Amino acid sequence: MLWSPVVQAYRSEGARKRHEITGVIGEPPPGVYTRRSIIRLAAGAGAAVGSAGLLSALPAVASAPADAGPGGPLHIFTWQGYDLTDALKQWRAKHNIKQTVKYLSNQFDVPALLKSPTGKQFDTSTANQAYTKLFQSFGIMQKLTPKDVPSLADMIHYFRSSPIWQWGDGKSFNSVPWTWGALGINYNADRVAKPTSYDVLIDPKNKGRVGTFDDAYNNVSVAAVALGLDLQHITHAQLNGPIKTWLMKLRANLKSFSPSAADQVNLLANKEVDYMQIGASLWSQLAAQQGAKFVKFTIPKEGGFGFTDAAFVTPWAPDKDAAFTWCEALLAPKTAGLIASNLTQASTNPKAVPYMNKVAKSLVPYATADKYISSKLKLAVNFTPKKGQDIVSFDEINKLWQQIKA
Repeated sequence: MLWSPVVQAYRSEGARKRHEITGVIGEPPPGVYTRRSIIRLAAGAGAAVGSAGLLSALPAVASAPADAGPGGPLHIFTWQGYDLTDALKQWRAKHNIKQTVKYLSNQFDVPALLKSPTGKQFDTSTANQAYTKLFQSFGIMQKLTPKDVPSLADMIHYFRSSPIWQWGDGKSFNSVPWTWGALGINYNADRVAKPTSYDVLIDPKNKGRVGTFDDAYNNVSVAAVALGLDLQHITHAQLNGPIKTWLMKLRANLKSFSPSAADQVNLLANKEVDYMQIGASLWSQLAAQQGAKFVKFTIPKEGGFGFTDAAFVTPWAPDKDAAFTWCEALLAPKTAGLIASNLTQASTNPKAVPYMNKVAKSLVPYATADKYISSKLKLAVNFTPKKGQDIVSFDEINKLWQQIKA
């Protein structure tokens, strides 16, 4: 079965999505509908390792149950792979969870569906860190506390304390951040030295030897990280000045724009590029499965651009007990360790580390996770400005990216 967060090819979000959203919840903040979930970076990567799928190429991990809890029907609206249909098979059987899943193709499918009459059947859905506050404002999330999801109290301090996942009342969460990771640079260790800075991507001597994922949100964000700018306060002057200049230099060095992670991995494995912008540790593993063990991953000195995905419970969840139990499974040590191993992504619960395979344990330094996040990773973003703020929107970064590509 070809599943994981790296299966589905990303689908364009254009006018159809704006019309669909506007008809359900009104006009979204400028440009929000163009946002692509970080997890979609891996779209199509299953093709890179053959029809058996990505996870068959990684270390096998058996399903494991979590602590007992209430059963019942569970309706999930999430990314393919995040339903964990195979990974948590034993857990569902133990808890008598009868799971029904609908897959989304981009983050704004979430409010569009949940605010429609059809959405009333869903217990839980998903939000990337760029969307939690927006979705909360749409009224599609309910408050959560450690009483509902006990392992919220065990999360790495950053995820427990960041306002991104806080309700705003000082005691509740809007969602359950459960999976996270870093993006940086992949490189060909047989041909080039380990890059220490993003500057290598825009160095003229590397013309034609650089690749990137074709995505406005990620490339603009990484450019901002490379320039030392605050991802929560990118101004119009910064976007149209230093960020545009940096991206134009990147454009001059690009061999091509990759439409999927499969293409990124293949370019690296076939030695068609020496460096890959919007890189990930997973890409190195995928390349190694093709015999290209020379493909390595690093986070430059300027830091990495990070992603975090969170599960939330709808206010009208037909079976809240089952939804709470699901959220707890995403964090509880045994199941979270299993999930991290199957997705090859980090868990927000350090107590899950003993239950991870070797690959998952190596993804981030769990013992010093807060230091790692503060010094190496940029997670907080804001491309949904309030009226009067000099902060760029998703629409504006998308328009700039189209100019860069022209």
